[in-house]
Amino acid sequence: MKSARAKDKEKIKDSEIIGISFDGRKDLTRALIPDSTGKLHPRIIKEQHISVTAEPSGRYVGHVTPEEPLHPVKSAMKEAEAVYHLMQQHDLTESCMILGGDSTVSNTGWKGGAIANLEKCHKCHWCICMLHTNELQFRHLIVGIDGATTSNVAFSGPIGKLLGSVNEMEYQPEFKALPGGEDLIILPKIVLDNMSTDQQLSYKLCNALKNGCLPSDLREIKCRALNQARWLTTGMRLVYLWTRKHDLSGKQLEDLEILVRFSLESYFKLFFDIKVKDRLEDAPYHILTQLRILRTLSKRVQGIVTPYVCSGAWHSHHENVLLALLASPDKEDCKFGIDQILKLRNGKEIGDLSVRYRKTPKLNLKATTLQDLVSWTSGDIHEPVFTCSLSNEELTNLLDKPYVTPDVKIHSQSTERAVQQVTEAAKAVVGQEARDGFITSRLQHREKMPKFKTKQHIMPLIRHS
Repeated sequence: MKSARAKDKEKIKDSEIIGISFDGRKDLTRALIPDSTGKLHPRIIKEQHISVTAEPSGRYVGHVTPEEPLHPVKSAMKEAEAVYHLMQQHDLTESCMILGGDSTVSNTGWKGGAIANLEKCHKCHWCICMLHTNELQFRHLIVGIDGATTSNVAFSGPIGKLLGSVNEMEYQPEFKALPGGEDLIILPKIVLDNMSTDQQLSYKLCNALKNGCLPSDLREIKCRALNQARWLTTGMRLVYLWTRKHDLSGKQLEDLEILVRFSLESYFKLFFDIKVKDRLEDAPYHILTQLRILRTLSKRVQGIVTPYVCSGAWHSHHENVLLALLASPDKEDCKFGIDQILKLRNGKEIGDLSVRYRKTPKLNLKATTLQDLVSWTSGDIHEPVFTCSLSNEELTNLLDKPYVTPDVKIHSQSTERAVQQVTEAAKAVVGQEARDGFITSRLQHREKMPKFKTKQHIMPLIRHS
């Protein structure tokens, strides 16, 4: 494990890292706790671990355990200090241009959030996970329509209570088809191959409900356990419930149809859009899709989800929209973006890299294009960090050759995988260095010996040996 750690540190040093993404979880952790005489005893404790990955590769960099904050210091400050210390160890503080994470308040608070605290020397691009913000609307709609959650695996409403037993319910061959809304995006093979089984089954289920025909191989599937850290399973169980004999009627049946239709037309539609179109310049277009779908929903649903569409629109910030405009093949959009940046510079040759407060701007809910998504006459408008080093001449030349954004994902699934790896390591070995060695050695082993799923994969190796 020591060898793996040393080798991994060299790889990180030699790779091009322009940003980091981080996420945390409280894990059951193996530890050695001293007694009154100083003798160490093995114990299992709960300890917070923040996992950090590099962008654009998504490679595991390390994990940290923040100190417990003492009043009036907030936990977000301690988290930022711990992550910043890890960045210093890998010489990433100056080169870091992107800070990624989910949309929890402890991360995104404009004054005291962890990301705001990490912006020590210069402003960075905030890459907030769009899959996480997409879940916010879905989660609050379930609460508004059916009732609040009662734990991390249970709901209080009549529909939510059925989700836990959906696997045992009998198939309803005459379930009502739910056509309408926009078609799901076609999944390229490379995206499909990298999807989990749940994601692939959800895609098939959604198309089946729209067509009104559930193939035989989907009738007896078993959905994964409910967990409100994974709203995909909740959406999958809702869709699956519609094809079961659930005995709901009247208003409860109407409420179920509202939730299932929203799952099909909004939640899953955007989930798969984000998985396929996952570059930085794609993010503001997904917000336009959200608004387009929002305008087709009933007044009741709009009233519940609109506040969360607006509060979760992190990629509608002027910096993000300008980046999408500069990368657009549409010359009119590109020219608009160039003009806005030149106006911001006000005669200066390069952009302003000083740290700024970053609040989500007010959305134009009627917007149909990037140019009218936000107001360009009021609010805090800033240039993207990526273009600040471009001269005015280089900026103007983008009209002939659109800007190519860094290949950074707008979701944090690689970081979530790192979180899971840290959780597994915490149960297996004791101490920070041992956990890092455990994770890096496994990753290096997997690079040399990938997972074989069929005999076709492994037989050539057997014959060769």
